[in-house]
Amino acid sequence: MKLTDMELPKRSKKEMENTIGSVYEGDKYPYGLRIQLETEALNKLGLKPSNFKIGQTVTITAKANVEMVSEREAKRGNDSMEVSLQITDLAVDTKKSIFKNGQPDEPGMGGMV
Repeated sequence: MKLTDMELPKRSKKEMENTIGSVYEGDKYPYGLRIQLETEALNKLGLKPSNFKIGQTVTITAKANVEMVSEREAKRGNDSMEVSLQITDLAVDTKKSIFKNGQPDEPGMGGMV
């Protein structure tokens, strides 16, 4: 399966101005794509914070249930789409990266065999 870079588009300073006039650059990726693993989840995975280094790329494999599907068409053009996924099973590999040149390079992961 090919991976898609989910980075948010760059916004102008004017678009980033908040109500008090200062500029907030915001996150590089949408909030909904962030996974936060807390004590119970780390224990289930057999991992500790010391297994991770900031900036490190890790491989995750997950199974998720579709919880909600929504598509809205609005008169003023504020059309929106949303799908809610609940991750039910997760694996995190902090030691082996399956990525080469930004894409998976492992059989069954969409890379070249």
